[in-house]
Amino acid sequence: MKVLRNISKDLKAQLQRKSLLLDSFNVAIDKQTCHKQIKLTSEGRGLCLSSEDRCIPNEPLRFDQLYCALGSVAVTSGQHYWEVDVHCCPSWAVGVAYGSLQRRGRDKGAKLGRNRCSWSLEFQNGHLMAWHNDRHVALPVTAARAAPNRVGVFVKYQKGRLVFYDAETMRTLQEFSAVQTAVFERAHHQFTEPLYPAFRFFSPKDKGHHHMEICDLSL
Repeated sequence: MKVLRNISKDLKAQLQRKSLLLDSFNVAIDKQTCHKQIKLTSEGRGLCLSSEDRCIPNEPLRFDQLYCALGSVAVTSGQHYWEVDVHCCPSWAVGVAYGSLQRRGRDKGAKLGRNRCSWSLEFQNGHLMAWHNDRHVALPVTAARAAPNRVGVFVKYQKGRLVFYDAETMRTLQEFSAVQTAVFERAHHQFTEPLYPAFRFFSPKDKGHHHMEICDLSL
């Protein structure tokens, strides 16, 4: 019976992912937003954090203190899904943000999830958390429920709905929505500005590689 339950669970996850892939969103990184220590692959889908600044102009859209970057195309309507491979990154944050997110400094106005302009799923020091408006919920990380290697992000813009998934198991990690009754209920009702995919690295001194890759869902 346990084997049958596992097969049923796997089939359900596969069907759910196939359904979400119908709304796949082609994400590319806006190089003008990248901190000077973030390097992009030639396709603009991979981000690497280096220990040295690149010699590039200090654009007004660029994050000058935090190791962040935003996508080049915003979600303004409809429903969209994308995935980010984070297995080569010891600490990371993946989320969405308004274009009005602060780019200068290190205070809460620029940090993903620490303001009204952004929402994030964050893994740091072995802890997985979901953040919005400087509130967070801790999500369990155990041997049975490890931190995700691949994060799925689903946005239903008009409904004000945002869901983070473990894209390998399709387990829902956190949902933000108008009907959500957790700690975020008073802070989130609907989206009011164009919404950009958002990414953050933490200290390059952390051991391990620092690489995130936006997954190609067109296959």
